Amino acid sequence: MKQYGLALLVIVIGWELVEDIIVPFIFWQLGIHVNSAFFAGIPASLLLCFHWFMVPILWTAWIKISGKKEDVNEHICSHVCEAKEHDHE
Repeated sequence: MKQYGLALLVIVIGWELVEDIIVPFIFWQLGIHVNSAFFAGIPASLLLCFHWFMVPILWTAWIKISGKKEDVNEHICSHVCEAKEHDHE
């Protein structure tokens, strides 16, 4: 988890910014340019929380896109092999 900590932090903070700034701004623009009924979406978007839904989806997408999946056995073996090499020197 240590290697993905920064990515998870960026995803959580990024989604918070989207949820608290961008979505209300979109509703505000829709209320101005389309129909005033969209103004009701501004407080609704601030009251509803979709972290439980979107953060796992964004996290899964990040893992698939980044391709940094590391096998535990390879990780352990690389440390064991490095240790053995140092013993022979």
